[in-house]
Amino acid sequence: MKRFVPLMAVAAVLLGVEVAVRTVSLSWLRLQAGFGSLFSEAPLPVSTTRFVVGVALIAVGGFTGAAWGWLRRMERRAAVAGGRCPECGGRTERVRRKKIHKLLSTLVGEELVRRRCQECRWSGLSMQV
Repeated sequence: MKRFVPLMAVAAVLLGVEVAVRTVSLSWLRLQAGFGSLFSEAPLPVSTTRFVVGVALIAVGGFTGAAWGWLRRMERRAAVAGGRCPECGGRTERVRRKKIHKLLSTLVGEELVRRRCQECRWSGLSMQV
């Protein structure tokens, strides 16, 4: 995950270069023509392999960006550490984690536990200390 942000910076630079030399509109038109030719008998503007690989890379990039945003949002929600409630300061008890919380714990690289406050009924993730 630590290498993701520099890779995104490189991608932004490459996109900036593409925008600076005005090839985005041409790329967009070729992408539209490619999808249009899939449903008609018109020839693809590039080879079929190249088109499929390009669309797959766009999808992977979009999915990776969305997953990174979700991970950061979840990481902020788990900023609480220890067995105290962030709302009222009361004692919390451990609750069984869901599969998504286990995945998040693996991606973040911290041992996350799910906790619930016995007093105010707050429920959330906490970093184990």
